[in-house]
Amino acid sequence: PCRKEMPGFVEMQRKYGERGLVFIGIALDTRENVQAYLRENAINYPILLGQDDAVDLSSAIGNTQGGLPFSAVLDRQGKVVAASVGELREEKLEKLIRPLL
Repeated sequence: PCRKEMPGFVEMQRKYGERGLVFIGIALDTRENVQAYLRENAINYPILLGQDDAVDLSSAIGNTQGGLPFSAVLDRQGKVVAASVGELREEKLEKLIRPLL
């Protein structure tokens, strides 16, 4: 599911990046697996490697179920304005981010 939603994130980053939108992916995988994926796919936003700290962070910002994928939308001040477990479709994401740009 994480990989399924990434093309939409790439498109949104392309479309709204100049207006201040920044995606940050956090991968819960090995460095080798992430690097292999990035070599095969054009991702236009940073991907960080996370361990237990990433799981703790997602829990702190709303992922109380511990499910993946997990997405959070933060405003320019860093306040969480939306959090979603499961695939986040482009239409819903766009409705969340447009008022924040």
